[in-house]
Amino acid sequence: MLSNVEVTDESMERSMMTSDFPIVVYLHGNSFDRSTGHRIDLYNVLSDMDFHVIAVDYRGFICMFWCTCNKVTSCYFRSTGHRIDLYNVLSDMDFHVIAVDYRGYGDSTGFPTEIGVVQDAKQVFRYVKKLAGNNDVFIWGHSMGTGVASAAVMELCESHMAPDGLILESAFNNLRDVITFHPFAAPFRWLPCFDDILLHPFENSGLNMSSDLRIARVSCPILILHAEDDHIIPSKLGRRLRDAAIAARRDVTYVEFEAKRQFKHKYIYMADELPSIITYVL
Repeated sequence: MLSNVEVTDESMERSMMTSDFPIVVYLHGNSFDRSTGHRIDLYNVLSDMDFHVIAVDYRGFICMFWCTCNKVTSCYFRSTGHRIDLYNVLSDMDFHVIAVDYRGYGDSTGFPTEIGVVQDAKQVFRYVKKLAGNNDVFIWGHSMGTGVASAAVMELCESHMAPDGLILESAFNNLRDVITFHPFAAPFRWLPCFDDILLHPFENSGLNMSSDLRIARVSCPILILHAEDDHIIPSKLGRRLRDAAIAARRDVTYVEFEAKRQFKHKYIYMADELPSIITYVL
């Protein structure tokens, strides 16, 4: 078991070029950064499946922690939350996991825009693909990251650089519905000016994240994961995205976890069957 392990860019790149393990590029949601606890938990799940785990900042490629066929229990900074747990799940599945903070997040510089973060995601994919050789490369998005992932993968597919699979965890169909059904918006939905105050400013600034339109142009296999009791992004929005993919005759699999399991918005990594779902579908 490894913890607080520091690694150089050269050793990270050398491992990707010389090993035979699949790689996951992980695009997180809009809260905090790539190293929050629930994300590390997911990395641990993948680690149990013999994936390797790498977490980096894209701008400058500062490697934050490294694990080879062992669970990541901590990193040398901010190692809390669901993201680290997810990374470890993936690493245990023998995946490399590349987790990035978008511009303006964590210790990445710049200001986040929809176009900008999608460009960041595509650039990271190209970097990983260059080093991956014949190894599979998957893109995994969570929450807001599903919107980024859908847009990036659509553009990659249209450029004939499709990843080997797209995993969308706690996904939504478009930003308008996310805002409308968000619990914070509930007291205001009845107001006549709701659209003008909450929706139009996002749309006017170019924030749409229309995954339901973009997924129709994704040519790689798609896996959508959602918890029935998700209180941030209702599962019905994940089902709407699934329906859009089915209508476009995409290769899509939708898995919804019962509310009694209490996975909510960010604890799907705790599902014992997650490794078998991933390996079966992808």
